[in-house]
Amino acid sequence: MFPQKQFSADTYKIIETVAASTIKLWNKVKSQLLPTPTKFHYVFNLRDVSRIFKGMVQTTSNTINKVDRLTPKNDIKPEVFTIALWKHECERVFVDKLITNKDKEMTMNFINESSVESFPQYESDILEKLCTRSIYFVDFMAEDECDDDGVIINEAPKIYEALWDINTLRKRCEDLLDIYNEKYPAKKMNLVLFDDA
Repeated sequence: MFPQKQFSADTYKIIETVAASTIKLWNKVKSQLLPTPTKFHYVFNLRDVSRIFKGMVQTTSNTINKVDRLTPKNDIKPEVFTIALWKHECERVFVDKLITNKDKEMTMNFINESSVESFPQYESDILEKLCTRSIYFVDFMAEDECDDDGVIINEAPKIYEALWDINTLRKRCEDLLDIYNEKYPAKKMNLVLFDDA
């Protein structure tokens, strides 16, 4: 999954800790967010844990190792980026399932507390760089190579990468929607894109 030789020693220590941290967080979430008649889908099982790792392995070692050159201020080290990736996947799996703001805030607090407890040597980085701003991970930012007629020559690789700017992400989603609507006018979609989607 994450070959040791492809990462620095510090980054690999984070990777080794992620499994235990995920299980600890999963136990906390499933014990605090129990199903009720209105929240009958609040069932957390090992499939949720596997979805966290499935999301994490979409990122290449190259993306993690070169993140310091890709960040807006060159302020995130690869090991902190790995923590950000883990946090994002935990949010995607656990928080996206929840229906009340109170439950979402509580779970976000669990994730933030767990990241500080699991990676105490990076506490200041986590609190300053990961808890104060959003980092979005997507695999559709690379653009396809097209000819003059708009026909795709080479499809862009699906690289799971980080974005720090919601406006850039929103613009890309709108562009992709426009491309789809032009290509399939009979199936045209008039979607309203919002930040939680």
